[in-house]
Amino acid sequence: MMTYDINVDEMWKYSGPKIQLFEEALKILIKHYGKGEDYPSKEIFECANEWVNKGQMTCSGLVKYYDAYYTGPK
Repeated sequence: MMTYDINVDEMWKYSGPKIQLFEEALKILIKHYGKGEDYPSKEIFECANEWVNKGQMTCSGLVKYYDAYYTGPK
């Protein structure tokens, strides 16, 4: 029998719930920071991806995270 050395994190990387969370994060960030653009900025994609890859399970706190790490000092 063949066995596979699969990291649990890699299995989660492409799972349905993670993709759904990424989509939800994009929608939230576009709503708050999209500035009416047809396509979101690179920073919006990077933040949504980073948020999900850090293991977040919801989008609670996402806007504050973006403010803290992507908008720079105010």
